[in-house]
Amino acid sequence: MTKINEVGSVPHISSVSTPQGSKTFARLLVAKSIVGSPIEVPFAVIKGVHSGPTMWVQGVIHGDEFAGSEAIRRIIHDVNPEELSGSIIAIPIVSTTAYASHMRYSSRDGKDLDFSYTGNTEGTFSERYAELLLNEISSTLTKGDFMFDLHGSPGGTEMQPWVDYHAIGGDSEDSSRAAAEASGVRVVYKITPVKEYKGEIGSSTVLADEYLPTSSAMKILGRVKLGRVIIEAGSTVAGNEDVDVQYLGILNVMKHLKMLEGTPKIPNPQRRVYINEARRVMAKKVGFWRPVAVPGNMIAEGDPVALVTDEFGREIENLTSPVKGIVLINKPNSFVDPLSNVLGYRYGALIGF
Repeated sequence: MTKINEVGSVPHISSVSTPQGSKTFARLLVAKSIVGSPIEVPFAVIKGVHSGPTMWVQGVIHGDEFAGSEAIRRIIHDVNPEELSGSIIAIPIVSTTAYASHMRYSSRDGKDLDFSYTGNTEGTFSERYAELLLNEISSTLTKGDFMFDLHGSPGGTEMQPWVDYHAIGGDSEDSSRAAAEASGVRVVYKITPVKEYKGEIGSSTVLADEYLPTSSAMKILGRVKLGRVIIEAGSTVAGNEDVDVQYLGILNVMKHLKMLEGTPKIPNPQRRVYINEARRVMAKKVGFWRPVAVPGNMIAEGDPVALVTDEFGREIENLTSPVKGIVLINKPNSFVDPLSNVLGYRYGALIGF
């Protein structure tokens, strides 16, 4: 039976000592509330009996993306240290303050932790936590190690899972692409960062969020030149199939890195889809969204994506695809309000190409 060590609250992940062939459960102290109660983040360290790389796996940096949390819990439970080469650092819920409220953003300051990497150690809660997390990652991981970030789609949308990596050049890009392909996820998205994005996050038809220099991905990869991928699957409704995509993706990459024995299970190469960009399709009028295009299906430019109707079911807007590509996301039957300028309401469909 695997030995479990429980050490409680700690100031740093690196301060946890885990013997070979065991698991350690602990909590990272992030801050304290106004009444002095601790704000903590649970994590586990699994140390194998054989030498190998360290894999950092985290989920729920956005509090309304649930599949990653369950996938990581399964990894913590299922991986046997006796069969592991290297170590796993697993954080099932990164943004506990957002998760507790089922919100995308932290309830402490209303900010998106994923894009709060400003370097401001005297800023709001999310900015300070982002800097703490960045220091934990960069002090723990080195070149040759690997990082997973598990995400999903906001607002209960239907989606085709995909894996993405950042095109930053060098060994980091090469190892990230190889891992993305080894994950077994059907759609592989190559993200090319930009120096500056002047549009408003969430309101542009160009999916620019993950390209931003202040994103966690770019800050992490600027510090540690390691392999890193993101698997997007599920939303506020996380079915077992969404969890399986992320869970199996992690296991596949561990086999790819020789952390576990076996060969990654790769889908039929003829079904794999590679994309480099994505475009949003969003309503311009207030009404009721009726999806037409199905996530996972290929779509031609000009093909119908969704209808927007008034409260009596009369069509007021016919939305079509701006590009030829694959349908990644389509909002279910629901209300849309472009006047709100809130991502959850304006986010209709997403087409990758």
